[in-house]
Amino acid sequence: MPAPPPHPAPGWSETALGALLATLERPDHWVVSLAGFLARGGVLLFLLPITVLPTPAGLQADLSPLLVPLVFGQLSPGLVLLGAALVGLAALWVVVGGLVGAWADRLVALDLASGAAPPPDRRGRVVPLVCAARLLAHLPLGLALAWGAVPIAQSAYDELVTPFEVVTPLVVRIVSTVPGALAVVLLTWLLGEAAGGLAAREVALGGRSVVDATLRGWLALARRPIAGVATTGLGTLVVLLAVAPALVAAGVAWGSARYLLFSDVSGPELALALLAFVSLWLGGLVLAGMATTFRAALWTGEWLRQRPQPALRRPRHGADPSVV
Repeated sequence: MPAPPPHPAPGWSETALGALLATLERPDHWVVSLAGFLARGGVLLFLLPITVLPTPAGLQADLSPLLVPLVFGQLSPGLVLLGAALVGLAALWVVVGGLVGAWADRLVALDLASGAAPPPDRRGRVVPLVCAARLLAHLPLGLALAWGAVPIAQSAYDELVTPFEVVTPLVVRIVSTVPGALAVVLLTWLLGEAAGGLAAREVALGGRSVVDATLRGWLALARRPIAGVATTGLGTLVVLLAVAPALVAAGVAWGSARYLLFSDVSGPELALALLAFVSLWLGGLVLAGMATTFRAALWTGEWLRQRPQPALRRPRHGADPSVV
């Protein structure tokens, strides 16, 4: 008797719908995904509404004493200490945030793919391996940053020290000066996120080694570029639509509350302003948890869609065909 044909792989739209349903059915995943999102850098976004950003004039006054000697080939001790501190903090954040994010990736992926891929027994080493696979997938981003750091830093220095005009916001002026370098950095970051998401699931669900998982993640993007672009675009768009409006609204509410605080206003008006800010800020966290859970489910579904599907078992003669 010939072997039964394998299951056809679900389409991308079916995978996206399944990811949405899985997100709505498991609100406990929202907390886990939110923790991974905040640890990887999302916390900076949620600090923006309550952070007073320095003005270009303030940055110029603070950084000029450190940067001017560098232009003339001299290294000031303050600049060396500042650079060492920033590098150390960034490395610590990458490691700790990467481990928390890998823990979230593994937990949500294992739950969503329950029964489809048996988790390998690695005696607690899976989370560091998932983190390593994600970091290795971002190797092109590191190369892009190394290539684009000099023109980006030079542009920022020029705009801070000798700007041609100060009407346009500083960020817009820097972007307009080096759009190519910033575009390359953004593109490699998005591709690294896509390949890293697949590589993380190759480790957590497929039992692959770090190098093998990373190569498979990039090869999967090369084999199915349209699906990779669609998954990356939809996941990123959902997160942006969930987080950006909430942060803007929270920023406006915090501005009103801050004005009332400095105006010595007390009573119901101040309480309502603070309540509005807290509600919008917490609502943004909930939406971020939902959106990042959907993104994780979408990548898990895409990973499963690329795996060989098991064949349908043919019922024995006389058996109930509904039981397979």
